[in-house]
Amino acid sequence: MKKYKKLGHRMYLHMHDRKIIRNCNIKLKNICRGKVLQGVDGGVFREYCRLWSPLGITPSMLFLNCACSISGKVSPEFIPEDIYYTRVEPALNNRLFALAYNDKNFFERYLHEFREMFPKVYLRGIGGEFYDGDFNPVAISEVNGILQGLEDDKDYILKPATETGAGDNVSVIERRGTLFFIDGSRVELKQLIEILSNVYKVNFILQERIQQCDWFASFNNEATNILRMFTYRSVTSNEIHVLHSYLRYASPQDSFQNYLRNGEYRRGIDKDGRLSDFAISRFGDKTADPKITRIISSDKVPKYNEMVELTKQIGAAFYHHRVLGFDYIVDNNNKVRLLEVNLRNIGMVHHQLIGGPLFGDYTQEVASFCQTNAKSAAFHFYFH
Repeated sequence: MKKYKKLGHRMYLHMHDRKIIRNCNIKLKNICRGKVLQGVDGGVFREYCRLWSPLGITPSMLFLNCACSISGKVSPEFIPEDIYYTRVEPALNNRLFALAYNDKNFFERYLHEFREMFPKVYLRGIGGEFYDGDFNPVAISEVNGILQGLEDDKDYILKPATETGAGDNVSVIERRGTLFFIDGSRVELKQLIEILSNVYKVNFILQERIQQCDWFASFNNEATNILRMFTYRSVTSNEIHVLHSYLRYASPQDSFQNYLRNGEYRRGIDKDGRLSDFAISRFGDKTADPKITRIISSDKVPKYNEMVELTKQIGAAFYHHRVLGFDYIVDNNNKVRLLEVNLRNIGMVHHQLIGGPLFGDYTQEVASFCQTNAKSAAFHFYFH
């Protein structure tokens, strides 16, 4: 019986990986559609295969051509998305811990020293129960009071506590007198509580929408423009390295909801905190059009060095995870605010399309580590 259970588990993992690979291939085709890609020479492709083939999946030539063409950097060290999600991230990060550690209601407890950096929380849903912002359990009558106590004509963010990939179920809440509006649609108090219970399954976080500083707001004041940072803790030295950063922002006419789901545009950020002179869209369309890249007062990201240092401090607290994704913003009081830390399904394609190979100088050590270390359980329950 034990033998058959093990076989069944392996079959399920294989099917699960195939689903991820299929979804990554669809995404890659969407990015490549309509583009003229440059080919790479045989030597680069052979080295690319030498790096990643030992992990059990043939690396895609299309991905390599796509990454080299859009980034403008020819290298065998680009890592295909399917190999990253099914082989590399599960080896570097222990996924048995990832779902709990990635719960947005967990951050202020676990990262207590940095709790003031996170958005203020008014209501939480944890394990099927309602809690206030200070983690005190509350009855439905108290939930009513908390919701009715929200300020009029002020935006709040409602999102699932555990998974918000591609902006799924992230909504803007507004109160106007006795009525509430979810993404502009009117609901009564009773309906809002039903949504929290039935749609969000009492697994949510209702928090302030942070007012961004003038520099971030200059791209689009209606959207919350964020800085995304990808970090790696070395398997040989345990030193934390900030490998990539980019600014994700909305175009001037874009709605907040469309921006949440599509991300609109991204501009790379170099090690000195300066923006690249080009932007790319969700599907890798590259442009230097000033209407898109936006003419701003300075190309230097405010508080960037502070974000780097904070990232290293916070990253050291995640002992079970070597790759992390951070979402930052600078608020209207010129303070760095941390929106969330991502430990699983971390977005990595756009980092490469903008800045080159994901692991850069650490590519060989990562590839070698993943060849000799078993991956953790890698179920992407929300992957789509």
